Amino acid sequence: MAETALVYGYQLSGDDKGKAISLSTRLDRSECYWIHLDYSVAETRSWLEAHDEIDDIVESFLLSEDPRPRATLHRDGIMVSLRGINFSDDSAPEDMVTIRLWITENTVVSTRRRRLLSAAALADLIANGQGPESPAELICEIAEKLLSRMRETLSDLLDDIDEIEEQYAEGDAKTLRDQLGDCRRKTIVFKRYLSPQRDALKSLFELSKGRFTPEESERIREQVEVVSRYVEDLDAARDRAAVMSEQIVGRLSDELNRRMYALSIVAAVFLPLGFLTGLLGINVAGLPGADSEWAFIIVCAGLSVIVALQIWLFKKRGWF
Repeated sequence: MAETALVYGYQLSGDDKGKAISLSTRLDRSECYWIHLDYSVAETRSWLEAHDEIDDIVESFLLSEDPRPRATLHRDGIMVSLRGINFSDDSAPEDMVTIRLWITENTVVSTRRRRLLSAAALADLIANGQGPESPAELICEIAEKLLSRMRETLSDLLDDIDEIEEQYAEGDAKTLRDQLGDCRRKTIVFKRYLSPQRDALKSLFELSKGRFTPEESERIREQVEVVSRYVEDLDAARDRAAVMSEQIVGRLSDELNRRMYALSIVAAVFLPLGFLTGLLGINVAGLPGADSEWAFIIVCAGLSVIVALQIWLFKKRGWF
């Protein structure tokens, strides 16, 4: 069996705690293990099919492309899928990464396609003998690390909205509108991913009763509270962004209206002038003053008087 499918493999308990294992390692059922696989590799399917305790439903779950976060009881184990922030250089943080876990009494089999930093950090702890010693502890650690890494990203998103609010008085409305649109898009995406994650952790908490220790169940419940706060923060951020968007659109509309108003005033001032100059510019006989050397000065003076009267009238009516 090729080993390319195996990302991490460790023994979690016993004298050999933290020992790396391979896919060909014979597992001692009295100890606990974590096997983390890359489901995009063909050997992963072969390895899963070779184990009778992993039936077709579990195999399909572990090989699924992008399962919705959930926690489901199946036979003697629990199927859990959770999402985490994507910190890859060529990806956006809101492009979430999914980890799928099949948790039994003494084994956790998990799969992923893209690298998940939370799993990598946990693997380092286990390799140093400091990690969890049971499948229940392992899922608690993964849930905590996934949500912990989300905190900074969500905090940055909220800070961006705060900064847009502070810049609103002096910043360029068009630039702020684009920035706010990006924040709103991220908020919607995070909310769409985190809401089912909250439901999944709630289900896992309910399933943990009687299967995990009280302390482990409490750790899961605490993560339910954490993700619930995240969702509430995203709801608040979405509402703030919506209000700011309305204000920015209103500001842009006001600026446009002011420009249109100024153009309308200018058009109103020059409308009678254009009429008179057009009338006097027709090339027919009988135009008054055509033979007078003072005619041009008289016409210009008359037009000036008309402009002055228009400005006086506009100001009297409060149009200026």
